[in-house]
Amino acid sequence: MASDIHNDGMEGTRNSELTLAAELGQRAKVEHLLEGGHPVDAPDGDGYTALILAARYGHADVVDVLLARRADANAAQSHGKTALMYAAEHGHDAIVRRLLSAGARADVRSRGGSTALKLARIHGHDAIVDVLEATGAHD
Repeated sequence: MASDIHNDGMEGTRNSELTLAAELGQRAKVEHLLEGGHPVDAPDGDGYTALILAARYGHADVVDVLLARRADANAAQSHGKTALMYAAEHGHDAIVRRLLSAGARADVRSRGGSTALKLARIHGHDAIVDVLEATGAHD
């Protein structure tokens, strides 16, 4: 399936069924695909995993399903951004907390040098800044 929903200026965005369902917040479909044997951490054509997309778009229920299936909380897409970075950048406080509880590392830097803390700070998500600083995170 083709989609340009999460296209960050890159050509050729290609979703797998699982990543597209996660991106759209389709929990039941995500569960069905995982029960059918779809690998939880399989990236789409641009390196996005289902967890990264669910976190980016604020689908906490899908994040919960994926984490329960042991999705890698530290997987990064092709630019080095993780689910935690996207959740922090887009202000998804509850997802940030879930990811941290699942072992997401706040000290990871993207290829551009950003951290989850830096992204939360830039976008004015003060509650997330506080949560991340409480874990010892720094820019």
